[in-house]
Amino acid sequence: MGRLHDRVLSDIALRLKDLGLTLRDHSVLNAIALTGAPSQQDIATDLGIDRSDLVRVLDRLEESDVIRRRRSDVDRRRHELTLTTEGKALLDKANDAADGATAGRLASLTTAEQGELHHLLLKALGVTSRPCGPHA
Repeated sequence: MGRLHDRVLSDIALRLKDLGLTLRDHSVLNAIALTGAPSQQDIATDLGIDRSDLVRVLDRLEESDVIRRRRSDVDRRRHELTLTTEGKALLDKANDAADGATAGRLASLTTAEQGELHHLLLKALGVTSRPCGPHA
């Protein structure tokens, strides 16, 4: 499983590089999209990223007009993060690239085998309900 994980991540990283993103950038963009307008601290905690490392990632993403940082109206110490229109479009492309890399790596499995693998991995992770999607 470890080798499969490493190979899938390597495949995804190559495709993300074509979009000008790293795996960490992709994780940060997904976390922002999934949580609305999280704070920098929320993202650092959720992803287990050192805050100073996260600031460098956010600086780069903000310079590329992919995200916006703004002070919270409620707590001026808090910086809220949102995706720009360009950021949402880039994230869609990045997610498609990641899905394509994963599908390519699993192409030797039948659809039923892919579904079973997905189910077993969720079970191993302790996820009790199956999410909607192609492998649900």
